[in-house]
Amino acid sequence: MQSQDKLPFPKCSFFIVASIMLVFILMLTFRGNSIQRTAPEFVGINIDVRTQSPHSIFKPEFVTFNTDVRTRPPGTITANTATKTSKEITKHVSKTRNCSLLYLQNYLAEKGRFFGEGQWVKGQWEPRSCQVPERVNAERLAQCLTAKKIEKIGILGDSQSMRYAAMIRTGEGAFQCKKTKAENGGNRSPSINFFSPPIAANDLRATTRDCLGCAGLQATCTFGSSKNSVIKIENMITENVKDSELITRRSSVYKNCDDRLTNKTGIPCLESSTTQEVIFQEYWCLDGYPDVIIVFATHVHEAVKRNARNFERDFTWFVDLITTVVPKTTKILYVNAPKVTPPQPEAWKTEGRNIFIDELNKIAAAVIHRSIVERKVPNLYPMYDMFSMSVDRNDWNGDGVHFKPQWYKHAASLLWTTLCMD
Repeated sequence: MQSQDKLPFPKCSFFIVASIMLVFILMLTFRGNSIQRTAPEFVGINIDVRTQSPHSIFKPEFVTFNTDVRTRPPGTITANTATKTSKEITKHVSKTRNCSLLYLQNYLAEKGRFFGEGQWVKGQWEPRSCQVPERVNAERLAQCLTAKKIEKIGILGDSQSMRYAAMIRTGEGAFQCKKTKAENGGNRSPSINFFSPPIAANDLRATTRDCLGCAGLQATCTFGSSKNSVIKIENMITENVKDSELITRRSSVYKNCDDRLTNKTGIPCLESSTTQEVIFQEYWCLDGYPDVIIVFATHVHEAVKRNARNFERDFTWFVDLITTVVPKTTKILYVNAPKVTPPQPEAWKTEGRNIFIDELNKIAAAVIHRSIVERKVPNLYPMYDMFSMSVDRNDWNGDGVHFKPQWYKHAASLLWTTLCMD
C-alpha cells in the first residue's frame, strides 16, 4: 500500500483548477471593462483606425469623449479629434477652389443667389467657401490682359458705374489712360456726338436723364513695360434696365435705313426704341463689341420707376437682349447693388429702401439663374453679392448711396483678380 503523501494527483483536478483560474481571470477582465465604460469622465472613447471597418459610421454627436490626452493610447483618434479632422479636410478642399467667374456662375446655378459668403479682414473682403489668391498687381494684370487678349472693356450703369469705371481705369497702377471722347454731364441729356459715329447723327433722338452729372466716357489706356499694349475702356450711361432716353428713328419710306446694320443683323430697317438697344444692338454692333462687358445694377433708380413685378419683366427683357446680340466670345459680368445707409439725402429716401433693393437683387439673381440653367447661356457671369459685402462697410459709404474711393478700389481689385483667375 502506498503512503498517503505519495498518492497520485487526480488527472481531472488539473483541468478543474485551470478552469477556475480562467473564469477568475475573465471575471476580472469583464469587471475592468465595466468600470471603464461607467467612467466616461476619466476614460475616452478611443477609435483605433487600424481596427475600423471601412463601412463603419462614427457619429461623434452621440458619444462622450475624453479631453485628458494622458488616458489615450498612442495611435488612436478620439471623437472630437475625428470631427475636427473632418472639418479641417472639408475646409481645405473647399478653399482650394478659386473664386473664378466659373465658380461664381456655378454657385448661382446651384444656390439661386449671388455669392456673398465672406467677411472683412483688415480692410479686405475674404470669401469663405472659395479662395481669392493674392490680388493682382500692375505687372500681373498686364500679363493677364495680354494672355487673354482683352483689348476692349464696356461698362454699363448709372453714377455708381462712373465711380467703378474711374477705379477700373487705374488698372491697379498699370494703365496710363487718355480720354478720347466724353458726354456733357451738365445738361442731363445723352450727347449725340458721343454715339455718332458710328451711328448716324440724324438717326438719333435724345431726351433727358434723371441723373445730373451722369456722362459716358471713352478712354484709351496703354500698359506694359514699354506701354505698347492698348486697351479701350468705355463707360455707357443707363439709369434703368429699360428706358427711352436715347433712341433711333429710321424708315424705309424715307429711305434712311442703315445698310451696315441691315447687313449685320438681317433686319431690313433696324431702329431702336430703348437706350439699351441703341447701345447693344447698334453702337457696339457697328463699333465692335467689347471683350468684357460689366453691367452695374441701377436699383436706386429702379426703385423710383418700378415695382418688383415691373422690374422682373424689364430685367428679363434686358438679359434676353444682351445675351442674344452680344457674341458668345464676350464675357458679360453682372454686378448687383450694394446697400444704402441712413445719411442719404432726403430726396433719395424713397429710392434708398434696402428691403426693396435687396428684393431687386434677388429678382436679378432669379432671372440670371434661368438664363444660365434653362437657356444655357455660357458667357453670363454673376459677380459677388455687393449687398452682403456692403453690410459691414457703412464707414465706407459717403453720401448714403455713393461710397468713398476705398470701396470702389477694393471692388475693382476683386473684379480684376477674379477675371484673371478664369
